[in-house]
Amino acid sequence: MVFEVLFPEFCTMYADSINARYIEQTVKDIKVIRTKNTERPYFADHDVDMIYVGAMPEIRQKLAIERLRPFRGRLIELTLRGRIILATGSAMDIFGKYIKLNGEVTEALGLFDYHVEQDLTKRRNSMFVGEFGGHNIVGYQATFSKIVSDGERPAFNTVIGHGNVNDETHEGFMRNNAIMTSLIGPLLVMNPHLTRHLLDQIGVSDKLAFEEDVIASYEYRLQQLTAEGAHVDFNNHGV
Repeated sequence: MVFEVLFPEFCTMYADSINARYIEQTVKDIKVIRTKNTERPYFADHDVDMIYVGAMPEIRQKLAIERLRPFRGRLIELTLRGRIILATGSAMDIFGKYIKLNGEVTEALGLFDYHVEQDLTKRRNSMFVGEFGGHNIVGYQATFSKIVSDGERPAFNTVIGHGNVNDETHEGFMRNNAIMTSLIGPLLVMNPHLTRHLLDQIGVSDKLAFEEDVIASYEYRLQQLTAEGAHVDFNNHGV
């Protein structure tokens, strides 16, 4: 498996970098490339099985877009070929059509048909429970972005928490094996069934690292979040 992690120097918010480490610990036969923003992406010239971009500060989004814009066509090609592209948290903003902040519009990569409206004075904070592939998804949301769907296929069905702003019943977007989601976590450690699904898509059958423990943790978290009276929405809290 060839696994590229983009911009590890600033895509580290909310412990999202642990997603990459978990894949590295799970897959025995793996080549990991960590590409800084000053370097040419490995996927531009080589085949890869998975690309991961974790949550980043909003101030870094324009830089990430400009670094990836020359390779937009290649990213589309990899998506069509079923390679995994996973963007979590604020990283999903850069793959939509544009980001609007204080009346200023920044053209994004346009891989997916959604756009983003940001308000850096209001952060949406909540727990999340969703559905995907017959299993529940658990995670957290802490975002200044409102994600507006323009007809893209959703990733998860919302059970608890917030979905896309004009379609609260769904969260994130998915095309083939590319998933864009506002969820943070780290998502792959918290959701072993999702991780298993993604690895199966690229023919990786290795047992998940710490499988029994992560499944037990997942089941406990799901039980807590779905319990009667559970406090899952923190939107009344300030930034």
